[in-house]
Amino acid sequence: MKAIIFTSNTGYTRKYAQIMSQKTGFPAYELSQSKHLLSELDEVVFMGWMMAGSVQGYKEAAKHYKIIAVCPVGMAPNADGIGKKAAETFEQRGTPVFYLQGGFDIKKLHGIYRLMMKFMINLVSKKIAKKPEKTPADLEALSVFENGFDAVKEENLTPVIEYITKK
Repeated sequence: MKAIIFTSNTGYTRKYAQIMSQKTGFPAYELSQSKHLLSELDEVVFMGWMMAGSVQGYKEAAKHYKIIAVCPVGMAPNADGIGKKAAETFEQRGTPVFYLQGGFDIKKLHGIYRLMMKFMINLVSKKIAKKPEKTPADLEALSVFENGFDAVKEENLTPVIEYITKK
């Protein structure tokens, strides 16, 4: 393996890439910078943020490098139902997938992504407000919308680090 390549929209994927780089000794490069630093078909781990069930930047990275593992980073606590179609596609190609929970902070979003999330937050908040009784999940969702969260932890990388160090 040669490097860790990533795309990051709000910084959570970048944090994971930096931690993984420190733990493995492999350099971490943003996809846009990597093309000048690596050779075509070098073996890499790709980390990208999730949007609408797809891993952002993966297709471009796959054109340039041999991706030995994919780490989608999303808001959900686990990959159940999140990006399942994307994960199945990678696994059919023989590429292992290691889902990582990132975080959420509306202030870190820009442009269309901020507008989309504001719309979604408004929609969900109104739906919750109409409920006569709020569940713990409802209250947690409202808290996340208002306060954000950061679930990036070194231990979340253990399975992917074990995988690449055995390769």
